Amino acid sequence: ADAKLKLGHLVTTATTSTSTATKSATTGNPATGGEEQGGMMAMVRQSLARLGSEDLHKEIVSCLEVAANQGNSRAQVELGKHLLVPTAGASADPDAAVLCFQRAATLRDPEAMYLLGRAYHTAAGVEKDSVRAARWYNEASKEGFKEAKFALALCYFDGDGVDKRDDKGML
Repeated sequence: ADAKLKLGHLVTTATTSTSTATKSATTGNPATGGEEQGGMMAMVRQSLARLGSEDLHKEIVSCLEVAANQGNSRAQVELGKHLLVPTAGASADPDAAVLCFQRAATLRDPEAMYLLGRAYHTAAGVEKDSVRAARWYNEASKEGFKEAKFALALCYFDGDGVDKRDDKGML
């Protein structure tokens, strides 16, 4: 019960910050608490994985849902990630995960943009659409998300969703 309370508090603390801290969490700006918030979310995920409790998972998802419904883009991304992974009590729900990523992407969360691109690229929760995947990778890349830059470079190199351009396919 103590562990559940502590993790619930961590989730709530990590996801109910100001919009400045939320934005900095996507950029990792330590001056505004971004690394701390991102670190708390990572700690919550690790603790959940270690404990493996179905009830604890439900509690964390519940806390993330509350914060996500309040417009917290980091909570939306984390909730989407949780929904992609099957647990003992629930199967993966890529459709719901994509909705979370879409909501966060409209708030300009670069990780959400990247994950939305991955969803379109791999047909996870949406129909495969290489053009949309490349567009989302490009948007996340503009925000400085390194994984998106790499994914976009691969799209250009392979001509997947964009015209093949070896010059843009090199990092």
